[in-house]
Amino acid sequence: MADVQKVPSGIPGLDDLIEGGFWPKSTVVILGSSGTGKSTFAIQFLMEGIEQGEQALYVTLEEPPEQIMREADLMGFDMRKYYEKSLFFIHLKGRNFKKMIEEQLPQLVKARADYNIATRVVIDPMTPVIWATAEKLEQRELI
Repeated sequence: MADVQKVPSGIPGLDDLIEGGFWPKSTVVILGSSGTGKSTFAIQFLMEGIEQGEQALYVTLEEPPEQIMREADLMGFDMRKYYEKSLFFIHLKGRNFKKMIEEQLPQLVKARADYNIATRVVIDPMTPVIWATAEKLEQRELI
């Protein structure tokens, strides 16, 4: 495992704490109450991937893409420059998100992997996904 290159997070100081970044193809869940920086983390993580030549997919269950890009602007990130080139949004409203996350998102990510297109995926927020089912095992499988 020592020769596997880790994926940098883009979060200042975090990569030093986690010995260089995240393991490739790993699932990372960021937890915190409202206002603790989860969405900021997501934006920085995706922008780091774009700067490394990767694609980025932001699945948003609440905020529309335009609002997310405005927030990124305030942080000094120009997401608009990459929008629909290497940055893609899926804005899910209502109850269709569970089916999308269970069925369509894995197919989309797999298709990109089949073509060796490195893609960072963020689902923000996760709360509606977790609340979609009361079964703990099913919640874990959705994540």
